Amino acid sequence: ETELEAAFREMEEEAGFKQNDVTVMEGFVRDLNYEVRSRAVPGSVVPKVSRYWLAQLKNPDTPVVISEEHQGFDWLSLDKASAIVKYKDMQHLLNEAHTFIIQNGITSGEFDDMTFC
Repeated sequence: ETELEAAFREMEEEAGFKQNDVTVMEGFVRDLNYEVRSRAVPGSVVPKVSRYWLAQLKNPDTPVVISEEHQGFDWLSLDKASAIVKYKDMQHLLNEAHTFIIQNGITSGEFDDMTFC
């Protein structure tokens, strides 16, 4: 399984979107590096990398079906999404995605409002 295939699998498991529900934006892949508690060695931390791709729903009316891992979801403006996330690097990633969308003229009806989930 490639990293992108894993991302599609996770997207379907966690949000109910299938691969053919989205268009992945070429040229936007970002990594966030951080530390997490080790499961193998209690009390220690290990490095972790999460990779993010930018994608657009082909049909904005596609229903979100969240997994039991999550309590809810919301479509938010960039400002509201940035205010909610706890980590500066995620805020930076959201801003980079917004800049990429603007610079590449990616618009489609409701997507013009730059919503993030």
